[in-house]
Amino acid sequence: MKKLLTIGLLWLWAGIASSQVTNYSTNRLYSSENTSQGWTQWTSEQTCDTPITIDWTNETVTVEGNATQSYNLLYQDDAYTDASGNEVCSYRLVDQYGDRGEMKMTTSDNGDTQIVIEFQDVRWCYDVTVSAPQDLDVTPTPMMQWMCMAETK
Repeated sequence: MKKLLTIGLLWLWAGIASSQVTNYSTNRLYSSENTSQGWTQWTSEQTCDTPITIDWTNETVTVEGNATQSYNLLYQDDAYTDASGNEVCSYRLVDQYGDRGEMKMTTSDNGDTQIVIEFQDVRWCYDVTVSAPQDLDVTPTPMMQWMCMAETK
């Protein structure tokens, strides 16, 4: 019974820990537009300090720039390794105006991370680093510590 209770409490704790908000700091921004000839080349890098917040629990993405952009995540579309060896997770989203788009989170072998947000007519690419998770306390409670100690005895 103790083992079942321990597993249940750890499962609950893992569920609480996985419902989090992840903050990203940006340092560079690139953009591209879709014209009648197709996508333009990415712009030269622009230095920026635009916070990006992903609330995994409420399935929202917020980009704090000159004008705040809010997106609702609809579903995870795909996760794969591209031809360059980068890990890519793709999500479908919708903006505050009802336009549907895609967000790709890419991590390279050297740990560099990019978030690309793309709609039918425009796309932005942010070079990002992960800031500390917000509203997430992963410190085991005294009850969880007691249960883990009881399990090892």
